Amino acid sequence: MPPSKQQFLDDLARRLKDLGNRPDKHKIDALGSMASAVLGGNIAGVSEKDVGDFVKSRLVRAAPDCKVPILYLIDSIIYNLRRSSYPSIFQEHLPIIFRDTYQSVKEA
Repeated sequence: MPPSKQQFLDDLARRLKDLGNRPDKHKIDALGSMASAVLGGNIAGVSEKDVGDFVKSRLVRAAPDCKVPILYLIDSIIYNLRRSSYPSIFQEHLPIIFRDTYQSVKEA
């Protein structure tokens, strides 16, 4: 049985937290697979916008030393799922996301 929306988002939150402060290809790939699963409709009630907004909100709240790996995740999702709506979901706020990440890491 596929996970519920809440179970999916809880798992996504746990995996984002586990990403830590170093970009890890295997963890980023696993998170990208979760984003991809949403495309196939495997997660009832979860849209690409839900995932995009969730990842963006976690990036904003992340500690400065944990922001860069989430930025790598966003880049990976945009690149690997470029035929989806993820690029446009992230593109809307990408300049702000990048600027805020750069400033917070620079200050840390």
